[in-house]
This record gives sequence, structure tokens and C-alpha cells, in this order.
Amino acid sequence: MDTSDFFAAFAVCASAGSALYARWAGKAAQRANEIAIHNERLRIYKGLLEFRAVLTTKGSSFPDDELWKFSDLVLLSEFYFSKAAHEEMHKLLEDGNEIKARYEHWQSTKESHGDSAAAVRAMNDMHRATRDQCGAVAEMLKPALLLHANKPSWII
Repeated sequence: MDTSDFFAAFAVCASAGSALYARWAGKAAQRANEIAIHNERLRIYKGLLEFRAVLTTKGSSFPDDELWKFSDLVLLSEFYFSKAAHEEMHKLLEDGNEIKARYEHWQSTKESHGDSAAAVRAMNDMHRATRDQCGAVAEMLKPALLLHANKPSWII
């Protein structure tokens, strides 16, 4: 075996090692992208749960900024979840806006209108339905949050 054969064999080994490393690096990058997408989905899911908690604890008088925080997450949900899930979240946002509008209308007119019990009852019914729908949408989002780890992370 002369020197040229030795260098040729070394080049073959080096290129095979490079190819294996490139494959490993590509799979690691793909996994990193999956984790980044998962983190965004998880942030949206947690935002939905926070909105539900606000509806539960604050009732119909929840602060405007909670609705705006949820609005930002609903806009992002279009890119991370199915169309049906995004539409359900958008409906929750619309219902939240409606509850807020009804509450503010009731606050501004409660002194001038003596009998507003029916309006308050309708607002509270919508509030309860929206809060319960948050739970249903959260269950709809859960399957997209599962990470599928079939192999040890060091193999990738």
C-alpha cells in the first residue's frame, strides 16, 4: 500500500464521518425546531388556561388587558394549531368581547334602568358558557401538545 492509497482510504473515512455528522446535525436541528414549535403551542395553551382562570375568578368584570393578552395568543394560534382549533379560540375571544361589552353597558345603565335582571342573567349565562367552552377548547388543543419521543435524545 503506497501513500496515495493511504490518503484515498483516509479521504473515504473522513467523508463517511462527515456524512454521518451531517445526518446527526440535521436531525438535531429538526428536533430543535419541533421543540420550538412545541414551546409556542404550550404558550398559547397556557394563555387559554389563564383566560379561563380569569373568567372563573373575576367573573364578567375581568380587566381589559386580560382580553388583549388572550387576543395576541388567538392571532398566533392560526399558525400553530388546526383551523378548527383557531376558529374555536377566535369564538372565545369574540364571546369575551361580548361579555365585556355587556358588562360595561350594564355598569353604565344600571342606575337609570330599574329592572336589569334579565340582561344580567343573560350576561352571566354567556359568561358561564364561555368559561366552560375554554375547557373544551383546551382539551381540543392537548393532542397537538404531545411530544413523540420514541428514541433516546442522544441518538437523535
